[in-house]
Amino acid sequence: MALKRKGAPIDFVPVQPVVARPQGIGVAKNAPHPYAALLLADYVLSLEGQQLFESLGRVPASTRVKSEFNNFPFTMIDPVTVLDEAEKWEKLWNGFFLKK
Repeated sequence: MALKRKGAPIDFVPVQPVVARPQGIGVAKNAPHPYAALLLADYVLSLEGQQLFESLGRVPASTRVKSEFNNFPFTMIDPVTVLDEAEKWEKLWNGFFLKK
């Protein structure tokens, strides 16, 4: 979307079904500056941080931030299922694309 905002003749059209995956943010156990890391995490998750993400053409996690990226129906992937089935899908991916 950054190119579109610069005037490029492109556009984004969601093709159903749109599937979204949850993202996480955390602080490493042995972070050299854990309090700074917590402040960064707080900022990223704040309304201001989410608005910054959206202004950069990223999908905001907060539904309080209006974005063309979350203005249509989507299905959220269950992270437990992703973890439980990771080996199965990795094997299929490798078989189709990496021929392992």
